[in-house]
Amino acid sequence: LIDQVSSSNNVHIRGLILPDEILVDSNLYREQVSVGRALAVRKYWKEQGLDTSHIMILHNNPELSGRTVEVTFHG
Repeated sequence: LIDQVSSSNNVHIRGLILPDEILVDSNLYREQVSVGRALAVRKYWKEQGLDTSHIMILHNNPELSGRTVEVTFHG
């Protein structure tokens, strides 16, 4: 995942709480986790030496109920 994020042009981490779920397709990686984990993910990437300037944490999607985290990136 770190390699994929490193080579991506932009990464969005969206804060929303649903059961952990991972969806993968050829161009998009989406991980829905808790909000706290989103912050932990970004902190971990930073500790690994990853440039996190292209990673944004967005607010909840008001159209969805609950709080999840959505990590998306395009390589």
